[in-house]
Order: sequence, then structure tokens, then C-alpha cells
Amino acid sequence: MFETIEKRDVFHDGVWCIADIGTTEYNAKKAISQATVEWGNQALYGHYIVYLFTVIIFIFIIKRILYILTDNSSKIINSDSNFVKNWYYKICAINRWICYRRFPSFICEIFQLPSSMGNFLLIMAGCLYILCYSFIPKFWYRECRGFGSPPLAVRAGLQSTALVPFIFILSGKTNLISQLTDISYEKLNVYHRWISGICCFLGWLHTIPFYIQAVREGGIKRLEYFQRTEELFVNGIPPLVFLTVLTIFSHSYIRMIWYELWLQIHWICALGFYISLFIHVYPEMDAWKYMVATIVFWITQLSWRALNKAMLRPNKGFLRSNPCKMKRFISNNENEHYFEILIENSNDFSWVPGQHLFLRIPGLRFIENHPFSISSYFEPKENTNIKLIIKAIGFGGMTDQIYKKLPDIGYTDSTVFIDGPYGGCSRPIDAFDSIFLLASGTGISAILPFLHDSCKKIKYSNGIIKRVNFDWIVRSSDNIEWIIPELKNIVQNYNELIKDGHINVNIHVKEDIGMNGGNTIEMLDNEINSPLSSPSPSPSPSPSSDSESDNKEEINPLELKDNKVNTFNMVNIINSKPSINELIKDISPILLERNIFIVSGSDSMKVQVSNSVASLQTEVLKKGSGISYQMTKVFKLPVNSIGIPKLGIGSGTSYKKKDSTVLNEKLVSILTTGVDEGFIHLDSAEAYGNDDELKETLYRVLNEGKLKREDIFITDKYFSGIGTTDRISKHDNPYDRLKYILEYLNTPYIDLYLLHSPFISKETHGFDLKGAWKFMQQALDEGLTKRIGISNFAIEDIEEIWNSTKTNPQVNQIEFNAFLQNQTPGIFEYTQSKGIVIQAYSPLSPLTRGELNDGIGLEFDELLNKLSKKYNKTKTQILLRWTLDLDVIPITTTSKPERFQEFKGIFDWSLSPEEVAAIKTIGSKYEKPIHKLGIPLLGIGSGTYYFKKDRSAPPNEKLVSIFTTSINEGFVHLDSAEVYGNDAELKETLKRVLADGNKKREDIFITDKYFAGDGTYTHHSTYKNPYDRIKEFVKYLETPYVDLYLLHAPFIKKESHGFTLKEAWAYVQQAYDEGLVKRIGVSNFAVEDIEEIWDTTKTNPQVNQIEFNAFLQNQTPNIVEYSQSKGIVVEAYSPLSPINSTADLTSGAGLKFAQYLDELTDKYSKTKLQVLLRWVIQRDIVPISTTSKPERFTEFKGVFGWELTESEVEKITQLGAAVKPFRKYWKPEYSKYDN
Repeated sequence: MFETIEKRDVFHDGVWCIADIGTTEYNAKKAISQATVEWGNQALYGHYIVYLFTVIIFIFIIKRILYILTDNSSKIINSDSNFVKNWYYKICAINRWICYRRFPSFICEIFQLPSSMGNFLLIMAGCLYILCYSFIPKFWYRECRGFGSPPLAVRAGLQSTALVPFIFILSGKTNLISQLTDISYEKLNVYHRWISGICCFLGWLHTIPFYIQAVREGGIKRLEYFQRTEELFVNGIPPLVFLTVLTIFSHSYIRMIWYELWLQIHWICALGFYISLFIHVYPEMDAWKYMVATIVFWITQLSWRALNKAMLRPNKGFLRSNPCKMKRFISNNENEHYFEILIENSNDFSWVPGQHLFLRIPGLRFIENHPFSISSYFEPKENTNIKLIIKAIGFGGMTDQIYKKLPDIGYTDSTVFIDGPYGGCSRPIDAFDSIFLLASGTGISAILPFLHDSCKKIKYSNGIIKRVNFDWIVRSSDNIEWIIPELKNIVQNYNELIKDGHINVNIHVKEDIGMNGGNTIEMLDNEINSPLSSPSPSPSPSPSSDSESDNKEEINPLELKDNKVNTFNMVNIINSKPSINELIKDISPILLERNIFIVSGSDSMKVQVSNSVASLQTEVLKKGSGISYQMTKVFKLPVNSIGIPKLGIGSGTSYKKKDSTVLNEKLVSILTTGVDEGFIHLDSAEAYGNDDELKETLYRVLNEGKLKREDIFITDKYFSGIGTTDRISKHDNPYDRLKYILEYLNTPYIDLYLLHSPFISKETHGFDLKGAWKFMQQALDEGLTKRIGISNFAIEDIEEIWNSTKTNPQVNQIEFNAFLQNQTPGIFEYTQSKGIVIQAYSPLSPLTRGELNDGIGLEFDELLNKLSKKYNKTKTQILLRWTLDLDVIPITTTSKPERFQEFKGIFDWSLSPEEVAAIKTIGSKYEKPIHKLGIPLLGIGSGTYYFKKDRSAPPNEKLVSIFTTSINEGFVHLDSAEVYGNDAELKETLKRVLADGNKKREDIFITDKYFAGDGTYTHHSTYKNPYDRIKEFVKYLETPYVDLYLLHAPFIKKESHGFTLKEAWAYVQQAYDEGLVKRIGVSNFAVEDIEEIWDTTKTNPQVNQIEFNAFLQNQTPNIVEYSQSKGIVVEAYSPLSPINSTADLTSGAGLKFAQYLDELTDKYSKTKLQVLLRWVIQRDIVPISTTSKPERFTEFKGVFGWELTESEVEKITQLGAAVKPFRKYWKPEYSKYDN
């Protein structure tokens, strides 16, 4: 072996690194190497780590001491030295201007960074310090391994070991660093993760040089030799493995996927890491002392928590529970459940405002402990009970289980174990001139003690507090009933300070108080203000009289209908939701010298307040005075009046599944990311075919452990059908569908269940629409769903099922956006008048499918740009905010994870009523160019003009160019036919437009027609039948379907074709049943032709494409009126014949028509083409036009966004009917219609 190793030996400065080991010359060289970099002295690098943390901790201790001194002493704050005071303020302002800045949360999630700039800079500085001490000192390696260990490895190993005590210290809820610096354990957790990561990096940096030098000197054999003979080589592997596993699996993304595995191995690996590392380092260079320090700190912290916070407190709380009382609030409704827990403070428990505790409840998931903010104020001289105000959330969760066990009225007794308190504000609020309290939703429970404490101190102490400003943003006035006792206490005890302006209490109610808040507001008025107007033992009766007088003047707040603010003497109820940025901006003029902001709200509120307070520091730098200090808490995003989260993430449309056997990982990734970002409202449906993806999403997010089932809101829809007899649910009825999906998803309930459409009949489903709704009611009664509703229902559909069961629809999900404000006539206003919640799918269509570069679209886009600049928001945020401001819940889809950060920016501000109205007014003028059945309102034809004679010739490049330009310009309706001979051109067009990635197949609408014949019964299709034609056609185009398939003419006979007209229609039905086409119809059919095939199959013709224009208003007698009466969409080819025909327009009826057309073009500044196409559309007909000029598409765009009056439409109809252009009908038996 040694012979093999020596073949790889290294010769250095006169000695061989392996062969000369032990020689006199070798030992001399070794002594020189050790003298240069002495092995024993490298223990200093571990000390350098201790020095670094000592300095950092010392700085934060100094900062804490400085805060204590400035908060409790007048030496700096009230000093006469403006120089000292101004510089102090400026230093604080610069610090906060930097440190309060926030990063986007998705960046923080990826790199496990803190959100604040201050913490980020500190971490980066620490990393740079460690890297410099690792790599800058010389040398990394010794000349020979026999001279000693590589210096780089030794430095890294000592530094890594020195980090271990700090990792374990920072892991505890109660820890030494928190005690010294007054930084809460939540904020220190990010340092725990990062120091662990650095320790892992240094561990590898310690290991790798040993391997490199061994291989360099003697190859793999040399390395194998060390592995067998060197004990440190062997026992160094386990701690490195344990630490690497801990580091990798602690990343949030890994925890999300394998949370259960991470949870089990975390403590096992931590213990294994500690033990194996102790073995490895003992007794090298006294490194074992770091390990002893680790275990001492760790055990001490755990013991301290048990003795000081948990059940081992050496007082009355030792292994004892606390008696408590629980009750429901009377104002609860069936959708919102609040309750109160009053814990008897029998264990000498004390707390300060802003703190929380953990509860364990015997007999109810005792292993679990849940945090709750303490909403009561601790009075040291009184036996203050611990009051918790809790909202029961979810189905089957701990709070929900508690709530269900409570009686409707009165208290019930129980017991709880307390662990805490934790958290709180590190600064005493009486050290500030102004206190600004901001809360949203249930965040009020954490803010209430601060309000009581600050009011008490401003009245009774000699502190410097001059003003307290309280703002609570809440959805509905019904939600504030449960804090009436606290508000009443404030008004009773501090009414003089409120009237003098020292205390300002504002409640911002977003929903219209006049509609649903009258009873609550009147109760608020009576409860809060009545004690001031009634006899009381107060020594100051005069204020009571004044208050009584004020009460009488404002006893009915609903009289103030035109005002946004209702003032109940002491408490302001503001009927609007403010923008956080604007709220703080409005506060800035009243800031005093020292100000504190205490915030309890959503993520978006925290970011907004933090950045806004940071921006305020520029005022301090300008003026040289004033301090703004911030404390925040985090709560959930808002829900509506029946508990539906106010933004849903859809899984339909763009994600609609084609291959049911393949999991759409992209959709799963988007949904899980959305849930992780707080968007827990997932909208799905049977028709989307995405049950697998929803199941996988639930599995992943619930296994991660951060969320429970009750934290996620799921919508599902029964596939009622699309108006045909064949495309309906595969389940027997809505009840069976819901039972199936619950079992498949492994969930006990769905949060919202909808009928997807009203297309339900006894003949197709076995039950009618009322019967379907009874199945929905059954599901609700059995608890399978929490809410029931409908989708795509018109007024008459809702009327049909209204009051047919004990529960009426709670939701109607419809297509709604600025360009489509009524999916069906009057549905928006009607639905809201019935108290039905509207959900809006496609809320962003104006941005994705609207034309914003001409006419009304351009005007609309200019408005969006103006609002975007004003509010510093994107167009997406403007439109979603507009939807919310109309009390509509948007349901949107996205394929971009970064979009969730954009979505978060819609909840912390509002558009003004005037801006909401402006978007509504301009948007309503825009005509969405889609006809019913989803047919685009203008088709581009490939027939007649482009009729191809030589079908073997290469594609007609001119037609391909026109088609591709058409699609790129937004005209995606391409009309083709077998007889035109343009299959090759259509195929080339699809190939080009789909290749550039800007369009998907579903964005393009293709019509094809089976060549039935020319009326001679000798010349017709080359295909065996209509089914064979479409089957070969979709295969040739390499597309799974055609959007519309027509029989091109009724000229079909058994003798000539081998089948009758009825049988031809049966072939078309077969293609429809197999999904080869999405819609079916006819072309050039007369009334008798349609009658011949009507009701011969389960699907009747949906379209009749005929020649139609102002001069030819019925291709055959009464065909337009007949088709439309049957619900058949009429498409018009040759719609522009009046301006392209040979008719005489210089005299008689033709001249009158031409003159009136000129009059209209002048009036509307439109071309004759635009007026004629507009007339066709307003006749409820889809025009099909051809063009050879690309610039014509700009002219086509001018057809939309305006309208002719009814009288103008009628006059064109009358004048056009009077003109008789030359025309010969090509069906022999119709020769009587020739002229």
C-alpha cells in the first residue's frame, strides 16, 4: 500500500511529504511550518466568533439601556441642549429609515431572510465577518499533511463549533439573549436558522481541506489510510451529516413537502448532532468547552421556561390548572361565532399590554397548545381576570369545538393550563407624546389593552402622553358588538379627555351601515353613551348634562345618511375603509415630538405601516426632532359577511384539464404557493376536471402542518351542463357529486357548493331546477357544505328556485368585470338586492381580452393609468380593488407565483366613490365582442375571395398573412369550409400563431363546414359523410377540436350522398358527442330545412350561417326571424354587400339609403363599413367578413364601443329593404326568390 501511495508523493523544499516522514530534515520543515501557523494558536478563531456575538449582543444591550434611559429620564429628551436632542433624533431617524424597510415576502421565503432591512444587514455583516476570518489569513494548506492540519480547516472547525451554543440558545422561547436584549423569541428565530446554516457551511469548509490534501499527496489510497487510522476522520462524519440534514430540511420549501418527516427528525437530529459533535471535538484545543456551555445554557433555558412560564411555576400555579368561564356573545349570527373566556387569575399571573399566552384545555386536545392575545388590562391592586376574546374559526378546530360546547346564553365553567405570557411591546408607552393604535379585524383584541393603558396613563400619571389615536378597521358594524364593554369603559372613565381631543376613537366600517347595521349602531349609541346621560355618582354632573344634550341630538345615527362619519359623542363610526398609507399620511401633521405606532393586523397592513413609518423619518431629519417607533402583530386577510375570503384563486379556464390521467403539477404548485401566501380561497368545479390537483394541494398544505382544514376555503360546483342535453354531470345529482368529492378529497365538508349553471331539466337530468336545489338543501342540512349557491344564473332562474326550500342561494358566481357588468340583464343589481353575495370570475378581462388601444378601450386605459399613478398600484390591483369596492368577491387565476405579492396590495386601500363610478361608467360603454355561445362577434372569412381552385398548390401566403394578422389584432374568429379549399392555409396559420407562444389553441375560434353540395346533387363533399370530414380535418390541423361545425347547405339526398338530411345531422351529432366539435349548426338552411332535422337528435342546430345584409335581410322567407325565435344564432356572410354590390345607389331607394348612410358616418365619425357592421351586430347577428388589407382590422375595431339608436337601426332596416340589387338564388326550387 505504501508503495502505491508513494507513487503519488509530493516533493517540497527538499523533502517528500510521505517518504521522508520522521527524518531529521522533515521534522525541521515541520517545525518551521508550525512556527509560521501554530496549530494551538488557532483556537483564537473560535474566540473571534464569541467576540462577534458578544459585541452584537453588547450593542443591543446598549441600545436597550439607551432606550431605558431616554424613556425614563429627562436628561436627553427634555434637555435644554437642542444640539444633543436634535442629533439624537436624527440618529434614531436614520436607523429607522433603514431598518423599517421591508422586502417582498417571496424573496424572504426563498432565501429564509428576515423581512426588515435592519435584520438583513446585520446577518450579511456577520456572514462577511466570518468569511473574512476564514479565507483571508494565510495559509489555507500546509506544505505537507504531516506538518499539521490544514489551517483553513482548523479555522473553520473552531468557528463552527463556537457557533453551536448560540444556535441552541436562540432555539428557545425563553432564552438568555432575549432576556439581555429584550428582543422577542419570534424575531430571533431567523437568526437561529441563519446561524445554523453558517455553522453547516463552516462544517463542510472544515472537512473538505482534509480530503483535498490527502488525495493530492497520496491519492485515494492515502485518503483510505486516514479513514482507517485517524479517529477524527471517522467520528467527524456523523455531526456533519446530522447538521446538513437539519439545515436542508429546515428550509421552508422542504418543510412544506415533508413536514411530518422534518418534525420527527428535527429534535432527533439536534440531539444526535450535539452528542456526536461532543465526541468529535473532545478534547481538541478545548473545543469541548463550547459543548459544555451549550448544554448548560440549553437546560437552564428549558428549566427557566418551565419554572417561570409553564406548569412548574413555584407558586399557586405548580401543576395546577386555572378555573375559567366561557360564554357566547349574544350578537353572534349563524356565520360568525365569537366567544369569551374569563380565566380566574388564581396563580399570581401578570402581564402587560400586547402579550399573549398559550392554553391547554384538559379533555380537549391537551397535547396541543394555542396562542391567544390577552384582551384584558392587568390591574396589580385588583384580582384581574384574564380575558380572551376569540373567534371560532373553521370546522372541527379547537375554537370551533369549544364554541359548540357552549350554551346559547350564560357562562359555562371549565379549566385551562396557562403557558406564558410572551411577547409585548419593549418600550413603555408613557415615554411617548403621541400613541397611535391601529388594528384591523380580530387584531383589536391585542390593541384593546394598549388603549386602556394609554388612556389611564394620560389621565392619572405625570407622563408626557398628550394624545391617543385609536383606529380600528372592521368589515361590518355587527362585528363590534363584543367590544362594547371596553368602549363603554373608555367613554365612562375618560369622557373629558375624549371631548378635549386628547383621546380619539375611530371605527372604520367598510360595509354600508345604512343597509345592515342599523340595529347594531343604535345599540352602540345607547350602550356607550347612555351612562353619561343617566344619573350617576359622578362628582361632575355638568359633563353629564352636556353629554345628555348631545345624545338627544344624535340618538339615531341613520339620520346622517349623507355623511361618512357617525359620531356618538365619544366614538366615531366612519363608514369607509381607509388606505393605510393615506391614514398615516393624514396623521403626520399631528405628530408630536415622540410618537409610537402599535399595529395589529394583516401582513399587508404590517408592510404598509412599516414602510410608511420609515418614510416619516424624513420629516425628523428635516425638522431635527421627533421619533416614531413601531410595533406590529400579524393576522389574516379579510373575509366578507358570510365568511368568504375576499379573493379566490381559480383552477378553471386556463387550467381546464384535457388528460385526466396526468397530474397538472403547475396548477398544484400555483395553488400551494397561493395558500402559503395567505390566499386560502380555492375555487374549483366538476367541469374543470381538476379534482386530482385539488386533492394533491390539500394533501401538501395540510401535511406541512402550518394550516388545518378549517383554515382553507374550498368552493366546488355541480356540472349542471352548458345548455345541451348531453354535456352534464357524470353524477346522478348535486348531492351525489358532493358526497363523491368529499370522500375523494378526504375532507368532511366543502365551504361553498354551487350549481354551475341553470341548464337543468327533467328530460336531461331526471329532475328540474327546483329539484336540483332541493338536493343542494339536503347537502347543507347534513353539514356536507357550509354554504350553497349558484353560478351563471339569470334573474328568471333565481326566481324559479327562490323560497322553494328553507335556504335561498347565498352566492351567485357570474362573469363580471368593468366591461361586462351584467352577465345577463339586470343580474348585478337584482342579486345584491336579494342579499346574495356576488363572486366574479374573469374580473381582469379588460386587461387580458379587452382592446385598450382604441375608442372606449383607450379612454378606459387612460383612466386606469391615472389611478395607477395616483395610488402607486398596478392596473391589476386597480381593477380588483374596484371589484371589492362594489362588494363583489373576485375569483382570478394566475400562472405566476410572484402575482400573489401583487394581489396582497389590494386590501389596504380603497378607491373613492367617484373613482368607482368612473370605472363603472366608462367600462359599461365597452362592448365585449363575444356573442352568446361564446362566438366572437366578428368572423374573418376565407371563402369566396380566397376560393382556392388548385388544392395541391402551396398555402396561399396572402391568406395566411391576413389570418395571422387578424389573430394578432384580436380577431380570432376564423371562418373556413371544405368547399373553399383553404385547409392548408388554416393549418399554416395555426402553426405560426401558436408557435410564438402568445396564443393558445383555446384563444382561437375555428369554424368549418361540410360541403353538402351546390344544389345539383352531383357535386358535393369528397368525404364519406360529415363525421369523416371533421375527424380527418382536426387530425390534419393537429388540433383536438373545432369550435363550430356546420352543414354548408341542405342539398343532401339518399340517392346522391348515401344518407338523408336527417342522417347527415346525426353524423354531426356524433362528432359533437365525441368532442371533435364544441358547437354545431347549419348554413344556408331555409325554414323547412331546419324543421326537417329539428328534434331528430338530442342537440338541435345552434347556428345558421346565411347571406345577410341591409339589402338582403332574409336569404329565404322569414329565416332570420324563425332562426332567432328558435334560439339559433344567426351568422351573416356578405354583410358589406350594400357598399360592394352592383345595386344602383344614385337614384331612388338606393340613393336614399346611401344618403342616410353618409348622414350616420358624419354623426358618429365612422366609416360606412363600421356603420353597416354595427347595424348587423345590433340585429343580434354575427357578421362574417373578408378582407385583403391588413389595415382593415383597425377599421374593424371601430365597430365596437358605440351604438346606433333603435330608431337608426330601424331606419337602416327599412331603407335597405326597399333596395333590390340583382341576385339569383342558386337553389333551383327557390328560383321564385330570384330578382
